[in-house]
Amino acid sequence: MRFKFSIETLQKYRKSTEDRRRLELASLREKQFLEEEKLCEIRDAQRILQRNFQDKNGKTKGYLLYLDDLSRQSVIQRKVISGLNEKVIEARDNLVEASKSKKIIEKLRDQKYEQYRQYLVKQESKVLDEITTNRFSRKDI
Repeated sequence: MRFKFSIETLQKYRKSTEDRRRLELASLREKQFLEEEKLCEIRDAQRILQRNFQDKNGKTKGYLLYLDDLSRQSVIQRKVISGLNEKVIEARDNLVEASKSKKIIEKLRDQKYEQYRQYLVKQESKVLDEITTNRFSRKDI
């Protein structure tokens, strides 16, 4: 008799859900990292422009317009990053939930397997007892 877990399909589904959510989280983290890099580039450009602005007061209007544009881009980028942070947190929570759900099924499977193993041990013991009894009774004859 071979061990069969009656809800193995559910176990596979929950594992695939967990894997899918893990990939989703990784993708969101990668997007978050790229957006944070963009923000750093914007801030670096602002710093460079401010240094140049302090050195050359003759071109102030162009610098100010560009500096304003960089400030707007920085604000927009922070909003994008904030939105991604919320998505990352949600994706992480979904992954944790999927992992818990999968572990529940794995624990149930382990319990059922242990019950099955104990059943086999009992059956084997019964067979061995019967063989021993038969041998003993044959010797008496």
